[in-house]
Amino acid sequence: MFPPFFQFSPLPVTPLTIDLPLLEHLQSMVARVWSEESALQLEATSQFMKLLSNERSPPIEEVIQSGVPRFVEFLMRKYFPQLQFVAAWALTNFSYGTSENTNVVIDHGVVPIFAKLLSYPSDDVHEQAVWALGNVAGDSPKCCDIVLGNGVLDPLFLQSNEHAKLSMLRNSSWALPNFFRGKI
Repeated sequence: MFPPFFQFSPLPVTPLTIDLPLLEHLQSMVARVWSEESALQLEATSQFMKLLSNERSPPIEEVIQSGVPRFVEFLMRKYFPQLQFVAAWALTNFSYGTSENTNVVIDHGVVPIFAKLLSYPSDDVHEQAVWALGNVAGDSPKCCDIVLGNGVLDPLFLQSNEHAKLSMLRNSSWALPNFFRGKI
C-alpha cells in the first residue's frame, strides 16, 4: 500500500518527460541525487518518490540499484526535513515491494533510523516513518521482530494522542496490526 500524500511545503519537482527512456531518466536522476547541491538532491529524490508512487508497476529494482544508500543518508539530514520526507517516502515504497526489496531496506540500516524519526518534530517525517515501519513489519514475522526490536512502540504510542493529526492516527492504526502480525 502506498502512503497518502501528506501536506508539506511545495516541492520543486520537475515533471518527468516521456521522450527519454526510463534508463536515461534514472541516470539523470541518480546524477542529481549524488550532486553536492541540496536543491538538485531534493528535486531528484522527489522525482524518484513520484516515479515509485505513480507507476502501475514501479521500477523498484532499478531504483534500488541506483542509490538506496544515498536515500538513507538523506534520512539523517535533520536540517533539511523536506529531503528527509521525500527520501523516507521513496524508502517506504521500496519496503512495499517484494520481500527481497524489504530486505534491502533492512540491510541498509533503515529500520533504526525510521525508529528514531518517530520522535522527530516534523509530523510529515514521522508519519512517513510509521508507514515505512508498517510496510517492513508486514512483510514477515522476522521483519516484524526487527521492527519491534528497534523500540518503535513507545514513540508510536506517544505520538498517538488527542493532539495528533488525524493522518498520524490513521497511519498508526494501519501499522499497528502489522507490528503484531503472526504474534497473536
